[in-house]
This record gives sequence, C-alpha cells and structure tokens, in this order.
Amino acid sequence: MWTNNYNGEQYIPYVTIDLDPGIYVFSRDRATGKTRLYKALLDVKRYKDVVAYTYEDTFDNKDLSNSVKTAKVIMFDRYDLYRNKFTDIICKYSDKAIILIDCKNTEDLDVGYDFCKIDMSIDRITVTKM
Repeated sequence: MWTNNYNGEQYIPYVTIDLDPGIYVFSRDRATGKTRLYKALLDVKRYKDVVAYTYEDTFDNKDLSNSVKTAKVIMFDRYDLYRNKFTDIICKYSDKAIILIDCKNTEDLDVGYDFCKIDMSIDRITVTKM
C-alpha cells in the first residue's frame, strides 16, 4: 500500500494505492482517472519515491534506471504507445514496487499482471485490485 501524505498543494488530490507490490493493469475503460492519477503522481514525485512515465517522455529519452531503484510506485501512462519498452524494469522491480500500467491492448503485453481499478472523487484517487 502507498499513500500520498503530502497534501500541501490543494490541486493535488489525496492518492491511496491499496495494492501489494506487483504488476497491475487498468481496465480498458476511458475517462476513469488514469491520466489524472499520472499527473498527481508526477506532482508528488519530488516528495515521494514515485516514478511516473508517459509517451511524451520517450521523446526526451528519459532514463528510468536510477529513479526506479528506490521507487515504491511506478506508473506507465499510455503504455500502448511505447509498448514493451521497459519490460526489463517492470519485471525486475515488480517484487519491490507497485507497478501500474495504462494499456488498452493487453493481448501483446509481455508480462504477467493483475487488473486494478480507480475510484475517484474531487479530492481523492484510490487504486485497488479488481
């Protein structure tokens, strides 16, 4: 389980990820809060052991090898657009971190995973196992 205790900025929702370390994929449904979760994690990553990565980061060749070493939560937003790029990192850290993957087409995903879901309100995001 991971909780965002830093709530010093009002625009950052309170985030609770009620999962054990492992690999989790969100449902294919749209508009459930995945990108809002990504942005909230991106906002708090300077205070917490969080890595948040999305498609636009591929253009910057963002290196994850150091930042994932101590991460408790690793999220890949829009993973379909750079599918299987970080399979080695996902597999290596899945026993130490909660790895969240936003992937609409899971048939070609090269890792084992469980499904998770998001419950969202105005000021709170909660991620749980399906």
